[in-house]
Amino acid sequence: MFFQQAKNLSNNYLNLLFTLIPASFIAGNLILNLNLVIFIISTLVLHWEKILKLDLDILDKLIIIFFLFCVFTGIFNTVEKYFYMKSINISPVYDYTVLFKTFFYLRYLVFYFCVRYLVRNNYINLKYFFFSCFICSLFVSLDIIYQLQFGTDIFGYKGIFIHSASRLSGPFGDELIAGSYLQRFSIIALFFFPFFFRNLDKKKLVPIILMLFLLYFVTIILSGNRMPLIMFMGLIVLLVIFERKIRKYLLTLSFLASILFAVIYSQNRNIESQIQTFFIQAQKLSSAAFNQEIDRHQLPDHFAEFESFYDTWLMNKYIGGGVRSFRINCPHRLNLHSDERKLCNTHPHNYYLEILADLGMVGFGLISLIFLLTVYQTFIKKYIFITSLNSNLIITPFIFLFLIEIFPIRSTGSFFTTANSTYIFLILAILIALSKKHN
Repeated sequence: MFFQQAKNLSNNYLNLLFTLIPASFIAGNLILNLNLVIFIISTLVLHWEKILKLDLDILDKLIIIFFLFCVFTGIFNTVEKYFYMKSINISPVYDYTVLFKTFFYLRYLVFYFCVRYLVRNNYINLKYFFFSCFICSLFVSLDIIYQLQFGTDIFGYKGIFIHSASRLSGPFGDELIAGSYLQRFSIIALFFFPFFFRNLDKKKLVPIILMLFLLYFVTIILSGNRMPLIMFMGLIVLLVIFERKIRKYLLTLSFLASILFAVIYSQNRNIESQIQTFFIQAQKLSSAAFNQEIDRHQLPDHFAEFESFYDTWLMNKYIGGGVRSFRINCPHRLNLHSDERKLCNTHPHNYYLEILADLGMVGFGLISLIFLLTVYQTFIKKYIFITSLNSNLIITPFIFLFLIEIFPIRSTGSFFTTANSTYIFLILAILIALSKKHN
């Protein structure tokens, strides 16, 4: 009995750490990293022997190869620059930031296998994770509304003015990521009640889902994050197309959301300005893509960053410059000429362009293969073929969140940041684990 109690206690402890992940995103990178490290160490202490004996499939092996390649390119570039500086009689004192970040990035490999093992073997109760996503998404949404009403959120953070338009950041302070957070976690929250309260009367369930959906939709709009709004709408469209059981409800929600969006757009000048600016920039980018005559200085900064990516990639096309090396290797920090503009930011605002610059064509090929195989083992097997995944309902939100996250034609944050890497490998690990479960 003692050993059973100890086992239950350890499982509850790991579930608590895992359930706190959505809240850790709100608390910031320091807390998120701390939670991540404690979760990894705790899992390894309790289950390291079984994790080491995991049966690895092709995806697991590819992920290991991807991380080993990250280490290789980090070491190679550091050693190469060291000897180059020595060969030209310069004291070989070199910034080892890239190498340090590369080895520290390995924590996501361990995190992936910890989550994959725990979910696969039912040590993690995903009901608690869904509930955490529901509570945290609800908190962020209500905090944004509070900030809209009173000028500051409950922590005293004010909205941020950009180009004469106010954007609401909620509990994220000076980081405009509230919309991105809601786009990532609110969908999981919407599935909480249908999955875990199946005996709830539909007359009660449908109004709950309706109110939550409209709340999340409105607050994503109010956050001013336009790309998360588009991704959220795209995710709903995918669910309407592929999930027949909930199609009629989603169509109703989409109709109501369209009416609500039209009302907000017509009544809120900030939202109107942001949406108009987005379409103007999209039109300019489209014109530039089709080689139409346009003043390059009128293009948004992201376009200049895409251009600077190309020059950085050319420096090391095959293996890249190392994890998070774009900010160091970009050949022009800020170079303004009368006929051209090139801007080097910390990253090129697109996952795939950043991976090309930092890990070259080899790294790009590896991560693309990992993503494609994941889509095949989850989305394709669930919705195209007749497999055991057809009856696996709990995998549904993770499939579509993953598809939206890896969509190539979108602006993104840096692939290698704490928040993005944690989210990507969290969803990836859950997907792979659930794809191996029959129900």
